[in-house]
Amino acid sequence: MLGSTGLMMSEKAVKARTDAEERRGEEMSERAEKLKAVWNELSTEEREELFAYFESLQQSDPPELSDEGIDEINRRVNAYKTGESVGMPADKFMAMMKAKYG
Repeated sequence: MLGSTGLMMSEKAVKARTDAEERRGEEMSERAEKLKAVWNELSTEEREELFAYFESLQQSDPPELSDEGIDEINRRVNAYKTGESVGMPADKFMAMMKAKYG
């Protein structure tokens, strides 16, 4: 999707923008309010620089996968589809990782 600068926006960036637009007029966190105050003091040029920077953070291309990486992904997908491997709810997995690694 194209952003206001004509650059492609990631799905995450589009959702963040949509969420922000829906929250306009609602109360922001204390940190966000502080940033908003600083933002309002910036010149148009400074705002454009920061906006371009923030958009560039959303533009990162996914890493290229090696043939081995693609093969491994396909192997795991097939194992899941055939029942050789079973999934786990994310909250259970995160709890296990937190217990193991803190």
